[in-house]
Amino acid sequence: MQQVILEQLQTLRSEQRAGFDSIRAEFNQRIDRLVTSEAFTAEQRRVDDRLAQLGRELGEERAIRKAEFEEVARRGDRIVTNVKWLAGSLVLPVGFFLYGVVQDAGGM
Repeated sequence: MQQVILEQLQTLRSEQRAGFDSIRAEFNQRIDRLVTSEAFTAEQRRVDDRLAQLGRELGEERAIRKAEFEEVARRGDRIVTNVKWLAGSLVLPVGFFLYGVVQDAGGM
């Protein structure tokens, strides 16, 4: 009986040791995956710098697009002005010509 109890205690002890070894191995694995605070701070700084750079690039791109849009609007305004002058330069002589024709037709 005493031998059975000793064997059971030894089995229990080896199971406990295996369980503790497993827990210790898992704990060590988790610790190995942890990063240092310096590494975390450096990565955080790198990400912040990249986001700031992207923000600047986006602002620059918006400014370029706005300038391009304003240039297109200026060109459109110049075209409209030129068309108005062209229409005026054609309509006035034609109008005077038609007025003269009407006057001549009425006087004949």
